[in-house]
Amino acid sequence: FATFNQILIGTKNRKQLCRLIVGHDYEDDEGEIVANDWSGQLRLNYYVSAKNSIYSFVQLQNIRVLQMNHRYLLGGGYRHSLYANESQYFDLAAGLFYEDEEYPKLQTNKLRFNINGFVRIKIFEKLFLNCVTYFQINTKDTSDIRLFIEPKINFVQDKFSLSFVAQNRYNSMPYFLNNKNDILSYLLLTINLFE
Repeated sequence: FATFNQILIGTKNRKQLCRLIVGHDYEDDEGEIVANDWSGQLRLNYYVSAKNSIYSFVQLQNIRVLQMNHRYLLGGGYRHSLYANESQYFDLAAGLFYEDEEYPKLQTNKLRFNINGFVRIKIFEKLFLNCVTYFQINTKDTSDIRLFIEPKINFVQDKFSLSFVAQNRYNSMPYFLNNKNDILSYLLLTINLFE
C-alpha cells in the first residue's frame, strides 16, 4: 500500500506571491513501513517587475528509506523570465541556500549556490511539456554537486490535470543509502478545488 499526498496553498497580490506546500509519502510493503515521510516548503516571491522576482524559501523534510532524519533548507535568489506569453515561459533563477542534513552517523551543514531553469511549452491546446532543472554546487567543495531534472507532460482540464512525470536526481557525493543517480517516473492526478 502506498500513498503520496501534497497540498499547495497560495496567495498572490499585486507584487507578492506566497506558497505553502506540504507533502506526505507513505508506503507499506507487506507490513513493513518503508516510507512515512513529510516535507514542507514556504516560498515567498516579490516581483520587482513583470519579468523579475526575488524569492526566499524555507524547507523541511525527512526521508525514512534514506535514513535521513532531517533536511532543512533556508535560501533565496533572483528569478528572471527570458520569455513568457499566456501559456508558455522560459525562466532562469540563481541563488544561495543553507543546507542542514542529518543521518544516523552524520550531520552536515553546507552553503550551496544554485542555478534553476523552468520551461513550459504548449504542444497542443490542452497538452503541455513542463521541465524543471536544478543545479546545486557546494560553495566550499566544487566536486560536491547535485543535479535534478524533472520533465512532465501535462494534460490540463478546468478542474483537474493528468501528468506523466519523470525525475532524474544526480548526487556526486551521496550519503548512506542515497544513490549517485536516481530515476523515477509516475502518473499524477491533480485536482483543483478552488478555481
